Amino acid sequence: MSCPRFLSLLILLLVSFSLISIPTRSPTVSGQPQTSQMNSSLLAAFQSIQAAEAKGASNESLAPLVNELNQALAYEMIAEQGTGNSTAAIQSISLSNDVALRAQTIGNQAQAAYQQRVVLAYGIAFGLAVISAVIVLDFGRIRRFFGKQKIMRSKIELGR
Repeated sequence: MSCPRFLSLLILLLVSFSLISIPTRSPTVSGQPQTSQMNSSLLAAFQSIQAAEAKGASNESLAPLVNELNQALAYEMIAEQGTGNSTAAIQSISLSNDVALRAQTIGNQAQAAYQQRVVLAYGIAFGLAVISAVIVLDFGRIRRFFGKQKIMRSKIELGR
């Protein structure tokens, strides 16, 4: 199994377990919006990391984001276990939103770099095609030019 797919699977499992887990204590009415906001921000961050990976971002650039997303997941679990622990919920939401924004930035940079490499490759291929076409079409002229240069360099001896 490749490393990017393994990381994606691991994150998916962690997020799905956190979304499925049933809190031991019933949340208060005021805590429900924070819980749904935590879940949606975690899901958005996870999807942003997947999108960045699909755009060609490297594992090295995504690894810190995955660690921060796991930390946000830990904050969410703390917030769901504790009663009225809004600081953990706020930290989870803030960290998840930050991860989502940075993953989008990394994904856009990776996509731009890929597009630049493609344009460069096509430019080189086009340039080589033009050069080879000129050589093939004007081969006779090139040969005659160098033939004349050879004659001009040779010494002409007058017959005695």
